Amino acid sequence: MSREIYNSEELAMFKKVQRIAYEAVCKVAERLEPGMTEKQAASMVAEELNKEGVRRYFHRPFAWFGDRTKFADFKKIGTLSFWKLFGLPHFGKQFQPSDRRLTEGMPVILDVAPTIDGYAADIGYATWCGTNVEVEQARMDLRKYRSLILKGVRNGSYLSTIYEDVDLAI
Repeated sequence: MSREIYNSEELAMFKKVQRIAYEAVCKVAERLEPGMTEKQAASMVAEELNKEGVRRYFHRPFAWFGDRTKFADFKKIGTLSFWKLFGLPHFGKQFQPSDRRLTEGMPVILDVAPTIDGYAADIGYATWCGTNVEVEQARMDLRKYRSLILKGVRNGSYLSTIYEDVDLAI
């Protein structure tokens, strides 16, 4: 397995793109209301990023509401020859934002991967509309593992090692 080494200027650019993406989804999360569709929420993320000068994406914004946040009933589509050629799964249009409407208590995922000057950051942000005790508890639980993840990153651990460490702690 190889490691990629980045200099401080490159890391600063990745952080910049990540910060811009994160701030955009946070702004949209604050404006979510019952009745909005996933398509509307995704468009709002794109609008926020457009204000920051983002014109390119590794992948465009998407939003998932409710049971879609846990990949409920997502099917791998194996008939597309391009994806089969490389042995990669393809999930088709089911990843795209839908006309599903947000209701009180629904969990939400906002996800985007903007590219600026050749640097991309893929971020996913989980939140909820109104009150959702289960999601609030999950967020509190995850705080316990954040330091473990950061420690692994700062030590230069492989992602697989970090994953195993967090999984053991859980």
